[in-house]
Amino acid sequence: MPSCKAASELCVLFSLTAREKADMQYRKKVLEYAHQHEKAADILKIKRYHVPDAKTKSIPTEYVEEDGEEATKGDGRRWEDDRLMAAIAKYGARDAAEK
Repeated sequence: MPSCKAASELCVLFSLTAREKADMQYRKKVLEYAHQHEKAADILKIKRYHVPDAKTKSIPTEYVEEDGEEATKGDGRRWEDDRLMAAIAKYGARDAAEK
């Protein structure tokens, strides 16, 4: 597959139709989005904790705890919150303050 530079050189050498130009622009955008997705995935991999492997016997030191707001709630935490909200007794009409 030709690189972006080679593709732009092809545009200069050959007269492309409007459909071919639109297809080339579309493919450039898709390629750019794919590169951005790979970078985002690499960042996520860095932030995660990895269990030490028995073969390497090294403890990962790159793991950094995220702040409370940034940390996503796990399924256990979400379940606990749902159980807590279900346990809280609520009396009276919900629209009583409006009346």
